[in-house]
Amino acid sequence: GNTGALIFAVPVLVTSIGYSLLALWWAIEQFSSEGVLFRDGERFEVALWLRHLLREKEPTPNFTEAGFCFVVIMLAQFVSMRALGQSVASVTPDQLGMQMMKLMLIQQLAIIACPALFMALLLTTSMRQSLRLWLPNWKFVAIAALLPFAMHPLSLELMASLHWFFPQLPEGVVRQLKAMGDAEQPLALILVAFAVAPAICEELAFRGFILTGLNRSGRTGVAIGLSALTFGVMHMIPQQVFNATLLGVVLGLIALRSNSLLPGVIFHFLFNSLAVLRERTSAQLVAGRAEEFQESFWHWFATLEDGGLRYTWLTLVIAGVVASLSLWWVWQFGRSKVGSESIKSLFTNGLAPAQQPTCAS
Repeated sequence: GNTGALIFAVPVLVTSIGYSLLALWWAIEQFSSEGVLFRDGERFEVALWLRHLLREKEPTPNFTEAGFCFVVIMLAQFVSMRALGQSVASVTPDQLGMQMMKLMLIQQLAIIACPALFMALLLTTSMRQSLRLWLPNWKFVAIAALLPFAMHPLSLELMASLHWFFPQLPEGVVRQLKAMGDAEQPLALILVAFAVAPAICEELAFRGFILTGLNRSGRTGVAIGLSALTFGVMHMIPQQVFNATLLGVVLGLIALRSNSLLPGVIFHFLFNSLAVLRERTSAQLVAGRAEEFQESFWHWFATLEDGGLRYTWLTLVIAGVVASLSLWWVWQFGRSKVGSESIKSLFTNGLAPAQQPTCAS
């Protein structure tokens, strides 16, 4: 009783302090950017502020607009939860998988992507800069395609080692995992719902509009941390909040160093695809091929347990080395070379120096 309460008191306290500091910083940034506008009237008028946003557009979003985008996404999540739950509850078991995939697509497009796209269109003069719609250096594409294969085993085993800390997954999440491994559903459709749509929509919102706005102040580390935190909180389930926040740090670093959304989309798609394939493969092996797998070459890298495929220490060591070297390269290469290449590409596309996005330093 008391021990369990203390265990959960620590993350609650840490997140509460974090949100308080975020609110304080937001208030300071708001005062700094809007104080001159409302000094004469000495009072804040919403209509005047909105007219100011629409008339005095800037190339990219600011900190306040990035925070507001996150608030809109979260409000839309809460408002839609009941309707989405009723939609799932009203279908028959044989239609559940298809219904969940449809709802997943609707959620990604309407709740996550649309706020970022509309705010970039209405509040900024350059959607391309606001959403990082640039072609990256090809080396970042290669790293983004390699990293998920190293990060997926590390992420899975980390979450498995912390199963005692987190509460049991809600029934809806359990059904979602079963839908990912449902052999009766077309694999292509499952990948579209659980990999393609999240990769595009969530990257547009969190590594596009929100990260760009948070990074306007030039505090790169803080911007990556806050964007990762918002990305994690958006998932709402404690296990997913923790895992998504850690992955959000990696995705934010890649986005800022490459100055492009594309590597993050590739990473996100492959990472989610590996999760889908693991669920599907686990279901098939449990159904009758367990002994064959245990006697194959692959048993050196993975084992089959009650929860599905698990990775061996050999796999984790290899994955840890690959992930460490890849992230070190992203950090070092982005610091030394990407900045000059990005600036050169911006001039090539006809942007004025004042409109150049802030590169990681």
